[in-house]
Amino acid sequence: MTTLFDPALLGASGGLELISFLAGYDHEVTLTRRSGRHTTTMRVRPSVDRVPPQEIHQRHELVAVPRTLTGVTAEAPFLTEDTLVLTNDPTLIQESRPAHVKHVRVVVNLNDADMSTVDSEVLRLNTRVYQAAKENSANLVGGTFLISVLGGVSEGHVPHPSTGLFTGLGLALAHELTGCTVRVAVDSSRDLSTAAKHVVAETTAPRGYPVAYRVNGIRFVITPKPVRLDASPTTKRHEVVVAAGGGRGIGAEMLKHLARTGASHIYVLGSNRIDDVDETMLTEDEQRFAARRPQFIRERTTGPGAVSVPEAVAALRRIADARKVAANLAELRTHCGPDGVTYIACDTRDSAAVRVAVDRVFAAHNSVDLLLNIVGTTKSATIATKSVEEFEFVRDLKVRTYTALKQAFAGRTPKTWLNCGSISGSFGMSGETDYSAANAFLNTASAYAASRGCREFTMGWGLWGEAGMGAERELKAVLEKNGVLTPIGSAEGVAHLGRELAVMSPRTSLFFSGSETSMLSHFAPGWLTDDAREPTGVPIGVVAPTGRPSDSTVAPAAFRFDTVETTPGKVVLRGVLDPERDRYLDEHLVHGVPTLPGMFVPELAIAAAAHLVPGRVAFAFEDMELRQFLRVRRSGQPFSVTGELVWENEHESVMCVTVAADVLAPNDQVLVADKERFRTLVRLRTTQPQPPAWLQTWREICPVPVGDPYYTANPVVRLTGIFNCTSDSRVHQLGASAEYRLDPAKACWLDGWHTPAVLLDAMARLAALRVDDNGRTPLLVPNKLASIELYGAAGTPIALHATPLHSAAGAPGWHQVVAVDANARVVARVRGLSGTVLGHVHATTGEFSSYSDSE
Repeated sequence: MTTLFDPALLGASGGLELISFLAGYDHEVTLTRRSGRHTTTMRVRPSVDRVPPQEIHQRHELVAVPRTLTGVTAEAPFLTEDTLVLTNDPTLIQESRPAHVKHVRVVVNLNDADMSTVDSEVLRLNTRVYQAAKENSANLVGGTFLISVLGGVSEGHVPHPSTGLFTGLGLALAHELTGCTVRVAVDSSRDLSTAAKHVVAETTAPRGYPVAYRVNGIRFVITPKPVRLDASPTTKRHEVVVAAGGGRGIGAEMLKHLARTGASHIYVLGSNRIDDVDETMLTEDEQRFAARRPQFIRERTTGPGAVSVPEAVAALRRIADARKVAANLAELRTHCGPDGVTYIACDTRDSAAVRVAVDRVFAAHNSVDLLLNIVGTTKSATIATKSVEEFEFVRDLKVRTYTALKQAFAGRTPKTWLNCGSISGSFGMSGETDYSAANAFLNTASAYAASRGCREFTMGWGLWGEAGMGAERELKAVLEKNGVLTPIGSAEGVAHLGRELAVMSPRTSLFFSGSETSMLSHFAPGWLTDDAREPTGVPIGVVAPTGRPSDSTVAPAAFRFDTVETTPGKVVLRGVLDPERDRYLDEHLVHGVPTLPGMFVPELAIAAAAHLVPGRVAFAFEDMELRQFLRVRRSGQPFSVTGELVWENEHESVMCVTVAADVLAPNDQVLVADKERFRTLVRLRTTQPQPPAWLQTWREICPVPVGDPYYTANPVVRLTGIFNCTSDSRVHQLGASAEYRLDPAKACWLDGWHTPAVLLDAMARLAALRVDDNGRTPLLVPNKLASIELYGAAGTPIALHATPLHSAAGAPGWHQVVAVDANARVVARVRGLSGTVLGHVHATTGEFSSYSDSE
């Protein structure tokens, strides 16, 4: 807001503007006084972030809640002669285009779709789905529009990144296709006949939320759960910040907040080439800029090279946007210094251009503390008036920017990755088919990334009322008239942002209030009923034990169990280690045979806990005994997991979990039935403990690089592939250290696991790392652990540190091993490990010697 001092006000010049500022109507105010040829400008803004007197937008987390269908009537057929069929996989079903379309069926196969980018065929199918709705909307009254997404979710409740393209589009179509039943069914199944039954069943239930997930046949509905963060709204220091977008709008407000709270280097990637704008037009005050508009349009629409009036107006609008960007950058520099803010003009949809920009950042810095993905636009229009090209433009701006950023940051992931999404991705909105699809994509893509160990999340905003699209006069007037969205003030928005960045394990979140709740109650009756407002479920992308309908069986993500026997206080799960399904164990060989690592026992324990104490989180595993190897036989290795409740109260449960398997002869004859292989106590609580800070200062005196002996060609314990996950191993006077980084290309084998099992295996190996007087490093297999503690998702990079202790039996071991993330927070801790040495590898030559030879 800019004003000129009125001489008539005398000593009260600027008073009205200051009153407006102090009352909270303006975030900042610029006062300008002219006296003759001299101009004095004063900018008034708060020295600290304003704390709103009341935050009216409640924070919610998306969880998958088990919900059985009720009120189901007779099922309709999946295909009829007047059904339009679209698919990206003609091997599953053939497309059909009848002359008269009454129903639409979309079959999306994501089972083989690339998870590191968006498959071009999948994106084209998404466009064709929109086009089908646009061209046939009038004929679909009384019909059905069903979308079945095969392979859209894993057995661990982790969505495929591209799933959101179809759930978001389906949600928006449910608002727009009046009189047509729109349903989306996301299925873990690869079988079309099964998935078809699921999506058809959705049409027979009373009207409700139009998207449902099926995991191993269990039906889940994504529901927003109110979760208030306890963290204060003060953001921890993020020194190096990269923002895709953020030159203006809500992104600029976020960057101003980060600049005020300690960011020293901010890089803004934007499409507006502000350097091409005349310096005078870029920096002159609003009054002078407004005065030159008629002349600018007249010059552009006359003479050689004349353009149309709309084109001239658009050019002027781009200059106006460039002025906002320049002003915001100037304000950022008041906090970060003249060299602390860099604007890089590039098309964020262009992977090559984004890579060049990111290379420029890493040329000056070793890492990026925070990436803000803020890019987005909207062109609100119904399907009747919105062209296919407009749909693709809005959708692709977010989708292609995200994939370009993923490619540019490959191998150098930011410590924190925040996507700015929208509640439209979870609610759908009329006129926002493209925007809903794009933002739902951000939800599922970030959930998938979080399941891979990245500290990535999406914040689903409503409409900011003082910045961005919500501040545009026309859109703001329409929304306020309709009462659809309650605007978020900038002060409230950055307070939510600060809290989200302050927590250790942020999750996909939504922010909405009463207006949105009323709209949703009408759109999806029963979805936000009182009993659904406090759901117990699986956080999207953060796999955790959950409750289950009484008539269903939970199949944990990591291991497949054929039978589940439950009695009061006890559960027995029986399954088979399958050489085909569990192929990752080919990369963990003991005596040349694929063998289950002992550090995978916590994963098995959680599988039992999911049935016995659903909804509680395992945080500690104590008194663990690893008595005998569990090997994978060519014919499969049957095994059982037994969990027994030892005691519990309202805050904590303790279980004893044992893993047993028959000892079999080569001809599969049972020699010993149900021989116990592993045993541990499991502690579970209602919430996971906050991760402790790693306060120990490491000063490695005379560190000696030592290769991990388990990676060498030896006949005892040989690890390759996904288990080859550490580097820079070294021993020093304080113990041993290494760096942990999981190969993303291999990590897909462990999609949906509850524990950082490979990380724990790496920690156990570090516990044995030392070089004896003969230059040898031991190959040790653990047999006892005092405890394992888990404190949340294990992103990368992770530093591993071991502190020394030798076991009474003389086997090398360490008092504790900790995994510490880039924010100096402990991710996991292993205490009191001891084991058996099977052999040695010479640290220099790599020569193997058996334990007897070593002695």
